[in-house]
Amino acid sequence: MILDIPLGKLIVTAQEVQVRLTSTGVMLQSFCDDLIILPGPLLLADAGAVRWSLPITQEVADLMVDFIGPQLLKR
Repeated sequence: MILDIPLGKLIVTAQEVQVRLTSTGVMLQSFCDDLIILPGPLLLADAGAVRWSLPITQEVADLMVDFIGPQLLKR
């Protein structure tokens, strides 16, 4: 699933999420097991040595939870 966000695009699969930031050309990637959606909503990737976060809309958060599952809301 490809979702447009103000900073670029989210490419969401059952195993991973890629964030492509159009203004800088940066691509962030994380396995779904390392993702959580915090209130705000804020997409947080925490794989130990690498951590990044990205503000998202509630609509995008809801679509991601529907596609990947409710484990995105728990930790």
